[in-house]
Amino acid sequence: MNHTLRSLTKSPGFTAAAVLTLALGIGANTAIFTIVNSVLLRPLPFPDSEQLVQIWQKTPKGEPLMARGPNFKYWRDEATLLDGIAALDPQSATATGGGEPERLQGYEVSASYLQVFRIHPLLGADFPADAYRVGGPNRLVIISHALWQSRFGGDPTVVNRPLRLDGIDYTIVGVLPPHALPRNDVAFLRPLVLEDPAKAWHMDPMSPWAVVVARMKPGVTPAQLSAEMSRIHTNHLAQFPAPARPFVGDPDA
Repeated sequence: MNHTLRSLTKSPGFTAAAVLTLALGIGANTAIFTIVNSVLLRPLPFPDSEQLVQIWQKTPKGEPLMARGPNFKYWRDEATLLDGIAALDPQSATATGGGEPERLQGYEVSASYLQVFRIHPLLGADFPADAYRVGGPNRLVIISHALWQSRFGGDPTVVNRPLRLDGIDYTIVGVLPPHALPRNDVAFLRPLVLEDPAKAWHMDPMSPWAVVVARMKPGVTPAQLSAEMSRIHTNHLAQFPAPARPFVGDPDA
């Protein structure tokens, strides 16, 4: 987990991020949110990058804790100060066929991921809305510009061709512009299906796994967003009996 959080900050834009922490006291439990805002010495290479934030929960000891699926779901459904919010799950997969086997880094991403960063595919399109649903067309992939060049020779007809990852064929629906993502070593995106029964941990209230990125609405400050996140989190925790509240830091932390 900590390795994942550290690796996300390797982008030059994240290294100078200003960090704002917010403690939320709920009875004997304490949950801490961290909002990383791109008020940067060197701005992120995305439109209106000052609106971008990364949100995660922290343990009472202040250790970073990636979000749980239910957390992300109610943040997404209840936050009013955001212009978009998305979850990602770092992945790796081996590409075979059409060249030498190659281990690739990638993300499974929820709906709105490209919208949060205002990334527009160079070729093709974003995932369709039903790609994020159980039983939908989930075996789709968007590839990086670097992978398009290295594995497909920059072929402009690559959209709708297959990319085999871990022995499964995924249909390429889009190609990203150069250096489109916060990490340059990410080669592919796949749709994240939150309620996939084959990945029950995605909605397990005790399993932190998601990196959450969001875009604040114009004029919203990190302090205002923190206050809203506090209210949302407090209201949600109040729905659970104190001994069974699952949305705080690890009990033994």
